Amino acid sequence: MGLGCQVDGGPEREVAAPDEAREPAERPPGTSSYRHYRLNVEPVGVIPHAGLDLPVFSGDGRWVAWLEAEPEAGGLRDLVVRNAIEGVSVHVARVDGLERARQVAQDAAWPSFCPQSERLVAVSRDVEGNERFVVHELATGRTQVIAPGLRHMQRPRFSPDGSTLAFSAHAPDQVRSRIYTLQLETRLLAAAPVAPGEAWQEADHLAAHWLDDDALLLFVVGETGVELALWSRGDDEAAAWRVVGHVDLPRATAMGLHDALASVTQPLDPSRRYLAWYDAAADRMTVMDLAAGVVSPLDGGTHALTWMDDASLLAGDGRDVLLYELPRPRSPRQLVGGQLLPRWGSWRRGEALLLAPGQAGTFELLRLRMVRQR
Repeated sequence: MGLGCQVDGGPEREVAAPDEAREPAERPPGTSSYRHYRLNVEPVGVIPHAGLDLPVFSGDGRWVAWLEAEPEAGGLRDLVVRNAIEGVSVHVARVDGLERARQVAQDAAWPSFCPQSERLVAVSRDVEGNERFVVHELATGRTQVIAPGLRHMQRPRFSPDGSTLAFSAHAPDQVRSRIYTLQLETRLLAAAPVAPGEAWQEADHLAAHWLDDDALLLFVVGETGVELALWSRGDDEAAAWRVVGHVDLPRATAMGLHDALASVTQPLDPSRRYLAWYDAAADRMTVMDLAAGVVSPLDGGTHALTWMDDASLLAGDGRDVLLYELPRPRSPRQLVGGQLLPRWGSWRRGEALLLAPGQAGTFELLRLRMVRQR
């Protein structure tokens, strides 16, 4: 394939499955009777890459969204720091139908799928400069536009039930980012309160991820890194905040946080127990057990990560795709060699989706199949 992919000198190899005693309950009946997978890598197609954010995949692994850019569009830093989305467009396609891609929105970015893999949301800007959400129905292609009246809207994320967005934005009279929630059916907009204290008042709240349908994990940039705080939508008092951790960043800025999260498909694992990010100073991925407060660095050079389930993950280090098991991610298993970025995976489906460098301005999409061996 010309991608530098190898599987022990042949198209297939065997690898031990994660510890049977810890297999999640949602795995198919009878899976406890096998101990190995036979691996096979196959090409799927080509995805354009404009040098901006990496392509994102739906939770079921059947859809992919990416950004394309006109020559006059700004670069990644312009997108992250200034929300410069002019000349950038969002596209979506079925993974097994990349040649039938459709454009979701022009002058748009920040695509994100709902957990049910039925809708895609993106931030767009109209000709008058007003920012709005474009909610795209994947099955029908119908699009709904919602304008909350905010600016610098970034990183929208659907709640687990798909009813509400959480995102960062500036109010018209503010220069700092705050976290907002927007109920899609009622259009009810709410701002997360700011915790007391000057440090919190002056901080940018740059990202939020749902722990459940009411609770959010907020990423708040401080002087030395990012503070992790919990907040529930039902609480309207700042005192309801609870700081649960700290992420060291070499650059405590919007760009620094972007670098930490961009190569992780979802910072939180399916059980919402573990948080993963890229530690640029140490050049490796790091996993935090939010319940225990334990931080576990992965091997040096790991720079891309996707969850396989709530007990295992795949990480790429530029040479191999490695399988780690939680809660103690030590002694990973090498699955496949090559300069590959794992972007989606599922033990239940027995598949993972990987990106490999393609021709200029493209990625090659590969499917790693894991066939159960009895």
